[in-house]
Amino acid sequence: MTNEVMMNIIKSDIFEKILAIIAFLFNILSLIIIVKTPPASIYEISIYNAYPWYFWFFILTGIFLGQLIIFVNVYYRSSEKNHKGWQLGLLAILIPIFILLFLPIIRGYVTFDKSDQFTHIE
Repeated sequence: MTNEVMMNIIKSDIFEKILAIIAFLFNILSLIIIVKTPPASIYEISIYNAYPWYFWFFILTGIFLGQLIIFVNVYYRSSEKNHKGWQLGLLAILIPIFILLFLPIIRGYVTFDKSDQFTHIE
């Protein structure tokens, strides 16, 4: 492939849509892994070790693809008015971030007064 052909592929809308589909597929796969993983039965040293390595691959790849969608929109579509493809990228980034923020609640840890009950342990 020549450089010109590659640039035309990146500039097309189909490239952006394929990236968005892959990003949301990775986000869905990470949510499926969360559903399949049982909640914590005892206090864990690290809540992150409960998930396999490919869960973290799906999370990081989803964030990376969301950033790539935003960068492609900023670089190639900044002159177009009313092009809102960057919103797909932002959503593809926010879903894994919310997953990570709510991971203690998803794992079944009870929160109380802006902290968990084990904050006194040092």
